[in-house]
Amino acid sequence: MKRLALLIALAACAPASDDSGDAAATDSMSMPPAPVAGGEPQDTTLKGTTATPAGTANASAAQSGVRGTVRVTGTAMEPTTTIQAPSGPVIVRGAFEPDVRALDGAIVIVTGKQSAGPPRTIEVDSYAIAEIDGQPAVIGIVTTDGRAVVVGNDTLSLVTPPAGLQPGARVWVAGPRMGKQLRVVSWGVIRSAR
Repeated sequence: MKRLALLIALAACAPASDDSGDAAATDSMSMPPAPVAGGEPQDTTLKGTTATPAGTANASAAQSGVRGTVRVTGTAMEPTTTIQAPSGPVIVRGAFEPDVRALDGAIVIVTGKQSAGPPRTIEVDSYAIAEIDGQPAVIGIVTTDGRAVVVGNDTLSLVTPPAGLQPGARVWVAGPRMGKQLRVVSWGVIRSAR
């Protein structure tokens, strides 16, 4: 009887198969985000630091990347952010978890220390957007005039900038890029201006 209960518990913890057929989503990515139209790479990765003190890292954790769709479940008081990867869900942890949570529904690439679980987790130290709503997207900081975003070393002018952009906010902007211009199809706030 104990063996049956253990087998049922193990089966419940096993990652579910992903039959969605999303060939764009792959696990254990170590490659940069997909290039935008025209072959220029997207500079959307945000670097951070891992809060793990030296010498205390989990021996089973490995530095790696995961590509998949962001899903947020739970309650407003206790949300759980998960990357739905082809090999199963990976729970997002760390200082960048609120940023990744703000990308609910987007296909992202996150890197950091990953544990085998169960449950599988990743302590995110960088992230990038592969696409949102089927569009290429960038992450940037809104300029003081609200008409452009700073992405890495580039400043992209927004064609028809949305009225609600708050200067200094970290945002994602999706749409086709034409040189140093970006036609806004959709956008969202990742982190409000301080």
